[in-house]
Amino acid sequence: MSRTILLDSIKNKIKTSKTESIFIAADFADISDRVKIGVCLNRLEEEGIIKRILRGVYYKPEFNSFLGEYVAPNPDTVANLYRAKKLQESPIPEGLIVREKPWFFWPLISSCAFQGSTGTYEFN
Repeated sequence: MSRTILLDSIKNKIKTSKTESIFIAADFADISDRVKIGVCLNRLEEEGIIKRILRGVYYKPEFNSFLGEYVAPNPDTVANLYRAKKLQESPIPEGLIVREKPWFFWPLISSCAFQGSTGTYEFN
């Protein structure tokens, strides 16, 4: 496969994906070998189509029309997507994650009363 055809096929695959998607060379293993794909991904980064996060990890940036430029992705989103890609599973949507409240948010008892051997005690 010639370099221009390879570059165009990778570019089309990236353009049809969602914004803020991440890519590694293994995503394009069906197109060519890893070395050629790495060269093409570097070339697409130079063109500005994708941005590099880590060595061998790229993302498709989101264009912010208000700022007039591409914005960096949310680090938590990127970490979840990268973890899911390495584990070959889909990420959990943010709204479905239930986090426990820390102990200092639990309600405190403002008043109590107890009966001891010498009488009844109340605290307010």
